[in-house]
Amino acid sequence: MPYLDPQRLAAARRAAGLSLAELARLVGVGRSRVWDWENGRQSPSPARLTALAEALDADVGQLLAAEETTTLRGMRVRAGLTLAQLAQQAGIPTSTYSGWERTRLRHPPARAVLTALAAALDVEPDDVARALTHETTR
Repeated sequence: MPYLDPQRLAAARRAAGLSLAELARLVGVGRSRVWDWENGRQSPSPARLTALAEALDADVGQLLAAEETTTLRGMRVRAGLTLAQLAQQAGIPTSTYSGWERTRLRHPPARAVLTALAAALDVEPDDVARALTHETTR
């Protein structure tokens, strides 16, 4: 499932008064790539998503699908990090972290790991714990 909300991207581009070609030039891709993003055919990399947000003078979170705003993947993408970058910053194997994004955990990892992930993601450790166990805030 894509983490980018195509409608939000298109609306942000229109609100910024940019054409597909102008936005593409600002983020360093072809016009067809932006069209693919706006039509849900592809999702940009975290680095491109960050560039899109900057070009649109928006927060990355404004471009994410609503269900992604509290997921571990959504937090990572909003921080502009790849799986490997986040795992490295948190001091854990990439394969371990990748599994956490795909699997619901019954119990979150040790507090030190939660704290390291939270610091890299610029969120609170409890937010990471909720995302890992797929709990939602009420």
